[in-house]
Amino acid sequence: MTGVHIAHVTKSYLLPGGTRKHALKGVDLDIAPGEFVCLLGPSGCGKSTLLNILSGLDSEYEGVVAFPETERLRISYIFQEARLLPWMTVRNNLRFVLDDGRGSDAHQRIEGWLERVGLAGYGDYYPSQLSVGMQQRVSVARALILEPELLLMDEPFSSLDELTSLRMRMELLDLWDQARPTVVFVTHNPMEAVYLADRVVIMTTGPGRISHELLVNTELPRPRDFEDQRLWQLSREAVRHLMDDGGAGPSAGSPIGVVKTT
Repeated sequence: MTGVHIAHVTKSYLLPGGTRKHALKGVDLDIAPGEFVCLLGPSGCGKSTLLNILSGLDSEYEGVVAFPETERLRISYIFQEARLLPWMTVRNNLRFVLDDGRGSDAHQRIEGWLERVGLAGYGDYYPSQLSVGMQQRVSVARALILEPELLLMDEPFSSLDELTSLRMRMELLDLWDQARPTVVFVTHNPMEAVYLADRVVIMTTGPGRISHELLVNTELPRPRDFEDQRLWQLSREAVRHLMDDGGAGPSAGSPIGVVKTT
């Protein structure tokens, strides 16, 4: 496990004519080792941009991103689409990401992870032979087989139907509880955020910055029931903050666990 330190991160893009557009402006965030954090905000607020910076895919930004606990960090990134290699079988898609996927240990790990995501017996299938939900389960297995210290997830269930999404969220929490990587999960779904996260970080419309945090564990210890009325109440609190133009502050009657950041 590793923590993440983000300080004064600003990201801008050069537009035609020489002007610049800010995607992120002055983002400060500390994430504890093993913590599950959801970034919640409207489209275009810079959530995915921040993930790309954390992953190292984007190195052109201002500010500091540091991982204090380790010199060589294992990071896995799960995108909205499964992004499997279509010419490889399910088993070989997992084998591909391993440093040495040829030994018996690798075989056992691959078969073990296929079983853990409910795909035992599908190792010889190709991605085109699987449903969208099954493909996404392969992508989860591919990410976690690396035993990452930091797991980045960019709206990984947004293309799935709600029943499949709910099952995937439950499976994700089970797998996270076993391995305890640090997770940064991007979503625009308030209910999904409060169900999954230890802490929900709410971002404003671009340029993205952090306006509020919901300390979900204060209100809802794990394990959580998706039918719990408190989940609905916290999700409505998140919606109120999202609608608060510029994140001016918590609304009256905010539940315990809501923190304003400046």
